[in-house]
Amino acid sequence: FARRQTRALLYRLGASLQPLSRDVLSAMFWPDLEDTVARRNMARLLNQLRGELQRSDLIDVTPDTVCLRPDHTWSDANALMLLCQEDRPSAYVEAVDLYRGPFLSGFMLNNNAEFDSWQLLMQKQLETTCLDALARLIEHYTQIDEPQVAIRFARRYLDLDNLAEGVHRRLILLYTRIGERGMAT
Repeated sequence: FARRQTRALLYRLGASLQPLSRDVLSAMFWPDLEDTVARRNMARLLNQLRGELQRSDLIDVTPDTVCLRPDHTWSDANALMLLCQEDRPSAYVEAVDLYRGPFLSGFMLNNNAEFDSWQLLMQKQLETTCLDALARLIEHYTQIDEPQVAIRFARRYLDLDNLAEGVHRRLILLYTRIGERGMAT
């Protein structure tokens, strides 16, 4: 995508794969403009996005909403959130495998505090969801007496949040459990 703003719109639509209000999107991208001007700019931006997409059926636009079609598109952020709602260890494993670090790390939409706020919120939400899934996996594999697997997830958790004292304590207990007292210190 040639324009940063076009990519930002795609990222915003792809994060949830749910219909979003055109007014909300217009306000996100052009908060300082009058509603009619912002909506006109949104129409142009949507046309640019359609032109950049490989297939025209990937996006649904109505007079009030915009969305990427979930039956034709996939998003790691959306998949992670959906998997964590399933409350199954295998779904949690899939979810944490999808998490590769902060959401849109390295991407910025210049001079747009609304987009920046949304991006930061998504970063926190996805990280928190991933940490919760990791905590559930640590607990699950500890309970079914698979400490090696629990250790792997505890180490992954600490890679994301090295200050989690409870996970440090759990890791020490897990290393002690498998006889790796040297690793427990």
